[in-house]
Amino acid sequence: MLDLDRALLRGTYAVCVAMMARIGVPIDMVLLGMLMARWQDLRERIAARAAFRYPGVFEGTTLVEEGFRQLIDRRGYWWPTLPDGGLKLDGETFDEMIDFYPEFRFLRDTRWMLRQTAKLKIVDYIGVDGRNHVASAPFSAKTGRDGHSTSKSVLAAPTFLRSIIQARPGFALLYADFKAEEYALMARLSKCPGMLAAYDLAKRGLGDVYFEFAKAARAVLPDALRKDHEEIREIYKTVVLAVAYGQGALSLGRRLKTPSDYAQRILDQFNTAYPECRDFGNRVYVTSQMRGRMRAELGWKMWVTPLTNEELSIKNWPIQACAAEILKVAVVLAFRRGIRLCGALHDAVLVECREQDVDSTTKQITAVMQEASANVLGGFELAVDVKAFAHPDHFHDKRGVDTWNEIREALGWT
Repeated sequence: MLDLDRALLRGTYAVCVAMMARIGVPIDMVLLGMLMARWQDLRERIAARAAFRYPGVFEGTTLVEEGFRQLIDRRGYWWPTLPDGGLKLDGETFDEMIDFYPEFRFLRDTRWMLRQTAKLKIVDYIGVDGRNHVASAPFSAKTGRDGHSTSKSVLAAPTFLRSIIQARPGFALLYADFKAEEYALMARLSKCPGMLAAYDLAKRGLGDVYFEFAKAARAVLPDALRKDHEEIREIYKTVVLAVAYGQGALSLGRRLKTPSDYAQRILDQFNTAYPECRDFGNRVYVTSQMRGRMRAELGWKMWVTPLTNEELSIKNWPIQACAAEILKVAVVLAFRRGIRLCGALHDAVLVECREQDVDSTTKQITAVMQEASANVLGGFELAVDVKAFAHPDHFHDKRGVDTWNEIREALGWT
């Protein structure tokens, strides 16, 4: 039976994807030209810096799996493996693991640069208008998320490359994303009062979801301040991320560089503080096995087959699928309200507006994204963060600063 409303939403979203690709992301062509003029030299210099920072991991321009395995063993880290015991070294795995080991971001970025060979492939997808025109692949993931090419799209590429994004004279770019979206969806879908209360505090600027967990676990006093306990906050943030990815005590212990029994104790603290979240994950898995399929809020389905029946992935699927549906609704609403979107990625959209319209457009896109989340989540609004970059400023992503600074130093731009 045709579900007309959802079919229309998905069809309209596909049109919006094409519209975003047609608009494109504006690029500083002068800066890009400077990079390209010294690209081969830059790759060699960055490879040398990476070889020094991560001994034994790179052999020329190739990442050596055994060298990387030895590196993570020396540091006592845990890393996902393939069925044959080999390390998972795909881009998606690196992106997930960088949440736990941010010191590997430069390694991942270097590997990406070394794969670009003679020139940045993104150059081939920049038009005469100086914009990066690339369409995502709608609905290509089992969660309903879009597929993005990291070699073609400047937004999907490693974050350091976003530094070449620049608004046109007289214009500004707004980067709007949902704050702590995965945590919020875990809280909402599981109907966990403790997590919902922590997220509400964070939305009002009165707390931090990870530090609130530390308080709930009695790792700090109820009136403790985050600025005095950043190390503890990072530990409990790692635990929340591990729960979201379905990790157990052994892998969490290696991430925290602690014995697995200590890691289990913190996981037990999470389950005690937020039992509804634990029960939700277990319920999702059991239900998926009974029904043989899963369904997201707006009807996106995944059939449980031998190829998809992996417990950790299944427990995380509702969160990822829900996030995908919220973004689709947000994109459609934005275009219907006359907002000019250059692109969308995961939990964020890139908006272009006139410089004098920054304040009004910020309010518009914030309202649209909150409305989208409320539509999907039965009235529950997610918090939205918006950063503005007016010409001549370049796009700035703090996650890419380390690598971008390495590039500037390697080229003598500092």
